[in-house]
Amino acid sequence: MNEWLPVPTALQHSHQRNRERGVGPLGVLTLCVASALLLLASIAGCGSGSTSNNATSPGQQIIVKARAAHLLDATFTITWTDQEAATGAAQQFTGQGKVTLHPYRSECSMQSIDGYPTNIFEDIIDYTTKAEYLKSNILDPTGPIWRKSTRPPRAFDLTAMPLIYPQLTNATLAGTDHMNSIAVWHIHGTLTAADSFYTGKTDTAVLDVYLRQDNYLPVKLLAHVTTPDTIQDDTFVYTAFNTGVTILLPTVGQ
Repeated sequence: MNEWLPVPTALQHSHQRNRERGVGPLGVLTLCVASALLLLASIAGCGSGSTSNNATSPGQQIIVKARAAHLLDATFTITWTDQEAATGAAQQFTGQGKVTLHPYRSECSMQSIDGYPTNIFEDIIDYTTKAEYLKSNILDPTGPIWRKSTRPPRAFDLTAMPLIYPQLTNATLAGTDHMNSIAVWHIHGTLTAADSFYTGKTDTAVLDVYLRQDNYLPVKLLAHVTTPDTIQDDTFVYTAFNTGVTILLPTVGQ
């Protein structure tokens, strides 16, 4: 069957998603808030009046600027750890990905760096249709094919994270730093969302994003994500922007 199969309970479905992705049982920053606040005074002074209602803190002012940054697409590297909340068993992955804004899609290609056999998966999310596509050598060991999920992705799925930081509404300025000789803002904040598998449960993502001070594009994003059944740590390092990359939706079954 081409689609991921629905299962009787949300718990089974969530565990099935972990198995499909191959998850088995298994910088010290120099803080300089004072100087950052002085710099932000000039930012606030030249900002438009339309941002004043949202920009209630220095960190949130920066997020407002980041929302307006010139960003059409991005590529990045990924380090990901996925841990089962019940058993503590974890598996680590590395990979790369890309995201486009027109249309809004994201794609990740991941490979495990521990455990045997090596677990490899590709994941694509199309935000217009809220559809997720997966190709996994664990799900199809004799020849991976693209499958389409019967459910929308979780709010903080790995593939959904690369450009999630603009959703912050409670951001704080944690400090400033330099990464690869680039001056960056260190912004901290938390997002929550209803879990799509467990009724009445909440998922949480604690974000630390490092944004360039000159154009507000991201340099690095750290995310600590907790759901009712997993604990995940994501690291995205952005490698290029506005290069014209595209993400094509796959043909299910191929």
